[in-house]
Amino acid sequence: MSNGTPWMSVQPIPHNSVVGGGALLLDAEGKSVGQVMVIGAAQPRQTEEAVCRQLVAFGDTLKALEALTGYLLNAKIDLETGTPKRTTIGTLEGGLRVARAAITRATGQES
Repeated sequence: MSNGTPWMSVQPIPHNSVVGGGALLLDAEGKSVGQVMVIGAAQPRQTEEAVCRQLVAFGDTLKALEALTGYLLNAKIDLETGTPKRTTIGTLEGGLRVARAAITRATGQES
């Protein structure tokens, strides 16, 4: 299953004082499809960790947006077909849960 990106997972590259560090972008088979390096940062290890977190969050966020779109379309259908208000509210609440969870994963903070 694709997460909307050419990569399926991110593997940190350990920091090296000569070449820096970063992340390998791996496809579904575990083959490298790209590399992101952090070089010359004032706080290299913290920056590398943040880059890896954000790369993972990017793919998760795309999946969450796809799911949220489904919830919103279902809520629209609910409204157009006269479904009980409680059902539509439940659909929207489900979408909000997905969006809030994605924000939490991406930022490390509750939304």
